[in-house]
Amino acid sequence: MYDPTAMEPTIEFTSVPAFGSSLNLEGIARHVDPERVRVAVYIRVHGGWWNKPYWDAPATELGSDGSFSLSIATGGQDEQATEIAAFLIAAELDPPAMRGQPELPPELFENALAHASVTRSA
Repeated sequence: MYDPTAMEPTIEFTSVPAFGSSLNLEGIARHVDPERVRVAVYIRVHGGWWNKPYWDAPATELGSDGSFSLSIATGGQDEQATEIAAFLIAAELDPPAMRGQPELPPELFENALAHASVTRSA
């Protein structure tokens, strides 16, 4: 049954490192059970998308308050990322692996409970 008072899950950035910075990306997810969801973060560097913090660790757990913090500058030219995208996903889902592909896959958007993105410039 539809409940008009139920809040939809959201995700937002609370601290976005400046272009050229190696500081952590920070954010918060709301209206979720932090034990049942994770955040998958991707950065676009020179036209290609990459998983963060690492290709073999593509999703980050949330704190008990829904907060998250992760490094998006873990190698290569990551500090030069022009776009950052975060997707709130169910904990049992494996986020798509991205190794420089030009577009994020549609299933990422379709399976996300919420998503946020930001563009950075030099």
